[in-house]
Amino acid sequence: MKQKGFSFPSKCQYCEAKETIPHLFVEGSAVQGVWKHFAHFFGLQICETGDLTHLVQFWRYSTLFHSILHVRTLVPFLILWFIWTQRNAAKYDVVQFSTNNIIFEVQRHLRTLYAACILPSTQWKGDLHQAVAMGFVFRPTVPRAPRVVRWATPSSAWFKLNSAGSSLGNPGRAGAAGIIRDAEGQVRLAYQNALGTTTSVIAELTTVWRGLELAMAHGLAPIVVKVDATTVIQLLQSRASEKWEIEHLIMRIIPIQHVLGSDVRHIFREANGAADHLAKEAASR
Repeated sequence: MKQKGFSFPSKCQYCEAKETIPHLFVEGSAVQGVWKHFAHFFGLQICETGDLTHLVQFWRYSTLFHSILHVRTLVPFLILWFIWTQRNAAKYDVVQFSTNNIIFEVQRHLRTLYAACILPSTQWKGDLHQAVAMGFVFRPTVPRAPRVVRWATPSSAWFKLNSAGSSLGNPGRAGAAGIIRDAEGQVRLAYQNALGTTTSVIAELTTVWRGLELAMAHGLAPIVVKVDATTVIQLLQSRASEKWEIEHLIMRIIPIQHVLGSDVRHIFREANGAADHLAKEAASR
């Protein structure tokens, strides 16, 4: 039949049965040993299913602290991946298909992620004793003291521009907005623009540029600019970028800063709420 062009399933590299997806990843005796090992390690019942989607969902929602980044979401994907690599090694490199090899590779990868600080204690929530059993040590988290964040008026005779850009998707539909207030906290000027599709960085820089242009046109100087994006401050301080769109905006902003005696400083988003709301509203148009 094969000589006439008919194709047949490959044989399992462990037991010579037909190599179907359920058999390869879940039902084969060798891989069942892998699933049983990690189910026992995490205190789970064996999930009797050949459906990979159902199996992954079972693992993810087996904890009250389920999330995309939780270790119980990660482990089944690692098991599936190393079953596949072990299968290929057995088929093409004549390496024996082994339950222990798959278990070892999954554990080794978890240790590599831990050593690279990519698997913090938050991703082991509810399973810290399993992390300890693997030899992982996490520093105790020190809770941060609450910090009062509020908007403050600019210094006497100064104006303040609260600027915000928003991109729904990054890149995505974007908006720019800003509010200029005087030393008494009175709104002297506000603006809001839809920018089409662009990135959040370009949206943030665009709104700074437009705000400074409006301030110059209305004689609102000297002025301090407040943004909640530290990237914008870094770009304006370096005065350079590899992307021409960003470089173009920087070169527009710098001369106006000199004319207005303007300085760009950071503000926490909680104190920049009005401008941020207007920017998101503009982006959603």
